[in-house]
Amino acid sequence: MTIIYTLASVLSAFLVFLIQPVVAKIALPTLGGTPAVWSGCMLFFQAVLLMGYSYAHLLTGKLGLRVQPIVHLVLLAVVVLGFPIAFDGLENVDAVHAPLGWLLTMLLTSVGLPYFAISATSPLLQRWFSCTNHKDAANPYFLYAASNIGSMGALLLYPFVIEPFATLANQVRLWEIGITALAVLFLGVAFTLHKNGVAAKTNIEKKTQGETTPVLWKDRAKWLVLSLVPSSLLYGVTTYVTTDIASAPLLWVLPLVLYLTTFILVFATRPRGIRLGNLLHLPMVGILMAFMVMGLHSTTVGLLFHIGGFFVIALSLHGILARSKPSTEHLTEFFLWMSLGGVVGGIFNTLVAPFVFDSVIEYPMMMLLSILLHFLFVDTDKHKERRQGPVKIKIIGVTALALVAGFILLPSPQQFDGENKSGRVIYQARSIFGVNKVNYNSDVNAHVFTHGTTVHGVQPLDADKKLQLLSYYTQMEGIFAVREDLPIAVIGLGAGNLACAGKSGQELDMYEIDPLVGKIASNPEFFTYLRDCPTKVRVILGDGRQQIKQQMDGKYGVILMDAFSSDSIPVHLVTQEALQVYLSKLAPDGVLAIHISNRYFNLQPVLSALKASLGLQGSYRIIQKDEDNQLITGSHWIVLSRSEATLADIAQRGKGWNALPEESNPRYLWKDDFSNIFLSLKMVRRWLGYES
Repeated sequence: MTIIYTLASVLSAFLVFLIQPVVAKIALPTLGGTPAVWSGCMLFFQAVLLMGYSYAHLLTGKLGLRVQPIVHLVLLAVVVLGFPIAFDGLENVDAVHAPLGWLLTMLLTSVGLPYFAISATSPLLQRWFSCTNHKDAANPYFLYAASNIGSMGALLLYPFVIEPFATLANQVRLWEIGITALAVLFLGVAFTLHKNGVAAKTNIEKKTQGETTPVLWKDRAKWLVLSLVPSSLLYGVTTYVTTDIASAPLLWVLPLVLYLTTFILVFATRPRGIRLGNLLHLPMVGILMAFMVMGLHSTTVGLLFHIGGFFVIALSLHGILARSKPSTEHLTEFFLWMSLGGVVGGIFNTLVAPFVFDSVIEYPMMMLLSILLHFLFVDTDKHKERRQGPVKIKIIGVTALALVAGFILLPSPQQFDGENKSGRVIYQARSIFGVNKVNYNSDVNAHVFTHGTTVHGVQPLDADKKLQLLSYYTQMEGIFAVREDLPIAVIGLGAGNLACAGKSGQELDMYEIDPLVGKIASNPEFFTYLRDCPTKVRVILGDGRQQIKQQMDGKYGVILMDAFSSDSIPVHLVTQEALQVYLSKLAPDGVLAIHISNRYFNLQPVLSALKASLGLQGSYRIIQKDEDNQLITGSHWIVLSRSEATLADIAQRGKGWNALPEESNPRYLWKDDFSNIFLSLKMVRRWLGYES
């Protein structure tokens, strides 16, 4: 019996996590990389998960034990009979003015009911297991630990196994097969519940009659806040380490893996490590706050302490949460408040903090709140929970105010070209896309624009250098001169340096998704490229792929793509379908130039595969860093064209261009419904012997 319950718990959690990246990838080509895609998907899935937990709470509270599994089996049958899932209405969508309404409608009509059905599985299984005559029926919370193993499995298998080898259509089919298998497992659950649960039900009712401990509002508030803080810290530490330390892809996954691991540890039959988490909680917060206030950003040491510190804090708070779990008659309500806390934490970090704070300050704020919770709830006498005195609360409150003030007032060191340089922040602001900074670098007498950990623009303050093509953009004149009689399109604005690459009066459309970047680039107190360069610049806000699609066919002589989120190129901008959009807007002898510099990915094989699939000619160029001039940064460029003569013309205008090698491996051919990101990691390519 335990095996069936455990398998159902693992499978349902796996399915809950599997579908989320799938539908986000389906929506991206239509909506682009707008905030509505990410925030809309997050809101939808968190809201439906909360609805699923509410349904489980109502079902087990209002109906008899015999009827409950029948109702849920009927719901699963309706879901399965509704397969295959269709994602309708992907054409003629107003991605600029009404993206969120379309996205939520698409999600609701396609995966809404299936996701609702499987999201209720975990609390239902635990409640039903508690009503059996199994020897562990009084403690069914081990099933929650098992479900988190399923969640972790989906998280790890998707980028490394599922995404690299399956199209989006096949991924959806896999999800449908999984739900069908879950329905079959629920038949087994219903059978065992009828066989073992009905006999035990009378004894349980007699035992609990008149002995039920009521749930107080202070209990609900405790469950809520103990779930909210680790959830917020999960978002906060991920944003912080990928913004201020490194943007390695592993860092997007590792915090969530550790977050789920804490649930596995604290809800296991024999929980391990909770006491260690409690002992390390306060010292780890102190170390992390010292790191942040003093501006210590050593990559290796910083990652070790921030990731490890997050794990310790989450383990400690989730341990307190697990020990405060109620008796099984209140199990579904317990998970309902846990879910609500997670939702509130996620909404705070993704929809509130980016508009309220200009840095990732919600991260240290939640650390400090975790200290308060530690003093309020943690057990200090052999795990016996008790409140601490008001004096300690006052002491920690004063300490918290001091650390927050220090974090706000003390600037952290800035990075220039991957090296620590002296710098003074002159502007910092935040949008839903991340934190943007402009700092004055005294070593080169220049303003430096950074997003995340990556430099996105530099302008010297010396009059003779102010309008030079610098940073990644040296010698771009050769590309822009291909068709001087036609306008140029640039996807990705940065500081606006490329406005100086065209000739006087030439039209230049610069597409930028983040309005904050447009604000920074157009402010002459920071950068003057848009004002002083000779081209006639028009800044167009919105996702580059979607916005350029609205232009007249054959309009541009050059389309240059320089779009990055910190150090990463959005995948939906470099698929086969995306390049077909760009090519339709190019003149027959026009050129598509793509900036693919990256610390972690090598996208040259991807562009080689795309070149072959579209029948194009291609060249590449790697510009080395100038050791004598910090203003010139190394970069990697690809140019594609229908015309071999166009590429020959570019090669004559600048040295270092080489023919783009052929790539026959179909795994490198990115499409809207398939992208093997894992295979493009430089580390993986070295393992496979493709790179030295």
